[in-house]
Amino acid sequence: MVMTDRGELLFMLRIMGLPIKVNLVEFTEDADDQVFGQYDSYNSLIELDKLSSHLHQRVTLLHEILHVFQDYLGLDNVKHKDVYSMSQALFCLLSENRHLVEWLMDESRNE
Repeated sequence: MVMTDRGELLFMLRIMGLPIKVNLVEFTEDADDQVFGQYDSYNSLIELDKLSSHLHQRVTLLHEILHVFQDYLGLDNVKHKDVYSMSQALFCLLSENRHLVEWLMDESRNE
């Protein structure tokens, strides 16, 4: 992995045409709130807790991607708890229906 000034570059995503870096970082512990991921709109960056399990990182990534959508689409009235619930539901949908992504991306059916 490539080291950056903000962690290790895991990969790049394109979300709505814009490049977003996904980095693994070690978050400092805060007595009031534990952080597992965050979206930095200024730097077009999603950071994931490198000490979390792979499963937790994947769910957190979906959560942060939903925050990117929220930011880009101007959905200011969506509550954080709703983003959390949607990310959990989306992860379950994708993990229980792995064929869904293949079907959605299958361009051979285009007419």
